Amino acid sequence: MVLTYQITRDDIVRSLWRRMFTRPHYLRSLTFLALLAVAALLLGGPANPYVGMLLACYVGFRPFALRSAIVRMVDTNPTVTDRRSLTLDDAGLIAEGADWQIRVPWRHFRGWSEDPSYFYLEKSISGLGPMIPKDVMTEAEQTTLRGYLTTAALGPSARS
Repeated sequence: MVLTYQITRDDIVRSLWRRMFTRPHYLRSLTFLALLAVAALLLGGPANPYVGMLLACYVGFRPFALRSAIVRMVDTNPTVTDRRSLTLDDAGLIAEGADWQIRVPWRHFRGWSEDPSYFYLEKSISGLGPMIPKDVMTEAEQTTLRGYLTTAALGPSARS
């Protein structure tokens, strides 16, 4: 099966931000820092309110810093937004752009998930990997992709 598509910069940024922000380890660290900030504000002596306010500002700033880092990554790496051709078969996937090509066997993926618009293949602990838009696929092709992913022992991740 061969798919040709291009994902817009805004869709990539929005999707990556949402997927990274809702990662359990990211949310745990934000929660821990927020609790430290509250504890410093409520239980502190004369210096602790400032520590608490500093931590609270940091917790509030982190989502914006994450988005800024994602935007920088997308803007400095043109292959992310290139028009690509994706070939899917029993062995894995081959992604090709104008001047690049990559082959990734199914065994290199840790999991997958989907929403109404995209399939997300997860290559690392961060949960990041290729995004495959559903609007360039027929229902039969979506079923075929799910079959490849399931056969490769990649059950849908808990994020489905």
